[in-house]
Amino acid sequence: EEHPSKAIITMSDLLFQEQKLLGYYRKGILLDTGPLLLLLVGKYDHNYIQHYSKLKGQSQETFQNLENFAKKFNKIIITPHVLAELSDMANDMPQRRCRDFLKECVQQLERFNEVTIEKDLIIKQAQFPEFGVTDTGIAIACEQQYREFLPVVQDAGLRQHLEDKGIDYVNFWSVILS
Repeated sequence: EEHPSKAIITMSDLLFQEQKLLGYYRKGILLDTGPLLLLLVGKYDHNYIQHYSKLKGQSQETFQNLENFAKKFNKIIITPHVLAELSDMANDMPQRRCRDFLKECVQQLERFNEVTIEKDLIIKQAQFPEFGVTDTGIAIACEQQYREFLPVVQDAGLRQHLEDKGIDYVNFWSVILS
């Protein structure tokens, strides 16, 4: 995991970004694993955020910022690969807490939309060895369904890839630190 950049953002930059966001409010956001994990753990037990090793550096405040941001959108979209990573990360919780967390997640996850990318398409991408399954799947989803949703991503390599392709995205760090 990386730390947020120290870029200076002007008021005109913020207004431009807000204008771009307005167009996506009806369409939805696609969450990468880190943002999804923070959102679901925070909804499950916001006091646990600071004690859970997979959310190191996160807090109730960063959860609240992400939740407030996500509420602006009509739908949340995930990929099966993001869901698999979420499940794997949950296994780092004590067994009873993991079971309770996953049971609690079902209601949230049932409301989310899903974008599926086939395995063969993922493994044939040039970025697969560098990005792995989940981020490559997100990149493909964004390219195939250009401007149909706004990805919220954490990884610098994926952000750069989306930027190089001219695909709008939101830096997870800018959301939680706002």
